Amino acid sequence: IPYLIKMDITPDLVIITDPSFYAGYHLYPLFNKSINLATPLSAVHCSRQIKGGVLLISQSNFFEEALLAQLNIKIPRIPPQGTVAATALQLAMNHTSREIILAGLDFGYSDIRSHVRPNAFDNFLIPSVSRLSPLYSKLYSLAAQRAPFINRTVRGSFRTGLTMNTYSGWFAGLPDHISARIFRLNPSPVKLDNIQTIDAKKLARE
Repeated sequence: IPYLIKMDITPDLVIITDPSFYAGYHLYPLFNKSINLATPLSAVHCSRQIKGGVLLISQSNFFEEALLAQLNIKIPRIPPQGTVAATALQLAMNHTSREIILAGLDFGYSDIRSHVRPNAFDNFLIPSVSRLSPLYSKLYSLAAQRAPFINRTVRGSFRTGLTMNTYSGWFAGLPDHISARIFRLNPSPVKLDNIQTIDAKKLARE
């Protein structure tokens, strides 16, 4: 989100499913902005700081289903898949029959960088930076811990780990009739045989 805001791109809908408190850091740039938010009841509570509408979704947890039964309302039910990107994809597939283009799903670290810059995680680390504990040292430690496997290709090396392998495995397991209308913007070092890639220049022409 910080990158999108820097590029003057306003998202139509932001989805958050993570219940941990630090997940709210992703939404800080949107506070007091009119942005639509999709979220389950189990996610970190940030909807009051955002002026737009809220689309409630259910991840079919027992307490969600109990509340929904009492309220007698119908909302999208999207089972959790471990990554919000999968939730976003499922929500998109449920609401459009058109092609879906995924951007930023590399499933790997670029050197010691896990996300596009600027991003919320860097902002989370910066307050703890000091002369004896510089930012690059912190980023390297996190990369070595979370993405310990280094893969080398003709395009260069990249880091990956069990978590990202799990995420990419979910996308790689999508059946052909679903993945046929899903595209990844620009190539990634982590190849998914069932999902086609599309170049940014080709996308602009089409």
